[in-house]
Amino acid sequence: AFYDDDHKAINRSKRRGKEEEILRVPGAAVVNVDTAARHPTLFHTYDALLRDGTLDERLAVMVFLMIERRRGEESVWKNYIDSLPRSYDTPLYFSDEELERELKGTNVYGAVKAQAQSLKKAFELKVKPAMGALIQADNAAGGNLHAQAPPGFDEFKWAYATFWSRVLAIPVGTRELESIVPGIDMVNHVVDPKYANARWEYVADTSRIDGGYIALISPRNRKLDDGEELFMSYGDKSNEELLFTYGFADEDNENDMLVLQPPWANEPVEDRSGDVNARVAELAARGLPQHVILPRVPPKRGYRDLDHTTQEILRIWVSEDVTKSTSKPSAETVSRIHAALRAALGAQSSALRRIERDIDEKTSTAREHAC
Repeated sequence: AFYDDDHKAINRSKRRGKEEEILRVPGAAVVNVDTAARHPTLFHTYDALLRDGTLDERLAVMVFLMIERRRGEESVWKNYIDSLPRSYDTPLYFSDEELERELKGTNVYGAVKAQAQSLKKAFELKVKPAMGALIQADNAAGGNLHAQAPPGFDEFKWAYATFWSRVLAIPVGTRELESIVPGIDMVNHVVDPKYANARWEYVADTSRIDGGYIALISPRNRKLDDGEELFMSYGDKSNEELLFTYGFADEDNENDMLVLQPPWANEPVEDRSGDVNARVAELAARGLPQHVILPRVPPKRGYRDLDHTTQEILRIWVSEDVTKSTSKPSAETVSRIHAALRAALGAQSSALRRIERDIDEKTSTAREHAC
């Protein structure tokens, strides 16, 4: 397999007949918290930072990437780090103008805003002190990291995006560690698993010092052509998840959905009215989330075919008596649901328009019967 400069992906470069194994990555070549803890010169410092809580297992990997990128030619990870992107397409990299223009009004918008605030806090309280301690330890060991510019937030943002766009949960002994697997991390995603021509698998091997390896496997019934790009499924993820984590979305994503937040979603908790608090309490008492999830493909009969849980959440959003459960909401209630749905997202999706049309029809019918 090779790293394709045009697509930044793994392509099959040599025919292997009926063999299943396309690529093998030794456990020793995987990047996780243990990699940092085994660092040839900085292991004591990494261990101390993990023990005192400055770093957790995820931050340790991110800081490790930052340190090894700075070490350049001195790092055994140089070739791999050089193969990584220097920036990403995730919303974390959007300018303020792009964020407002492309994502305002979506769930991702608020998530990205919260993410940026959280990362800046982590950088100041965790990453900067950790980098300072590691740079000092490197200096004591004869290194030259102290001669470089102080770590910046953009450097941490790169390490964060690198980690989350590549991480896999790999068995390591009796544990499962979030790890980056060089080579396999370059395989692109395909939405429909039946079109995937590869998958990864951990192979335990007690005869190996590292305990095993990670293999990239092709299906038995799938013949690969020379140079054919490999794809695997990252899981059943919505477009919101794909965009937030990886920086792309798929128009034909069968796993896509509409997540609508309640009317009070943007109100500070301390400013919520007693009425809103009653609705939140009722949802909690029933074990229901505050948001609703609408399917990508609209139900045939719209609102009437939504599952009972979704209907109940919508009713609690708007009903005058939140404690009263009924399978036949009044015309006034469905009209309020209509308004709440429009306020939550607007009439931008076919699923929402279909549901709204159905609510309109139900409201008209109920009013006719009332007359």
